[in-house]
Amino acid sequence: MSAAEAKAAVVPESVLRKRKREEQWAADKKEKALADRKKAIESRKTIFARAKQYAQEYDAQVRMICSASICQFLAVSLTMHRLLAIR
Repeated sequence: MSAAEAKAAVVPESVLRKRKREEQWAADKKEKALADRKKAIESRKTIFARAKQYAQEYDAQVRMICSASICQFLAVSLTMHRLLAIR
């Protein structure tokens, strides 16, 4: 068998089809992995945006409650001070 005959060796059609199918599967798998990665990035952005919004709303509520309780405390203190000043 010469070198030319070795190069011209015929590959069975079933092997060629299998190679093509496996290449297609690999390409599909790579494409799906890329799409999943992009989706994960978008989901992560959404999750962090929601968490940031929640934290801002929570801080606003805390500030409102604290300012209301401080105002109430000052009003009570002022009233007590006035009552004591009258006596």
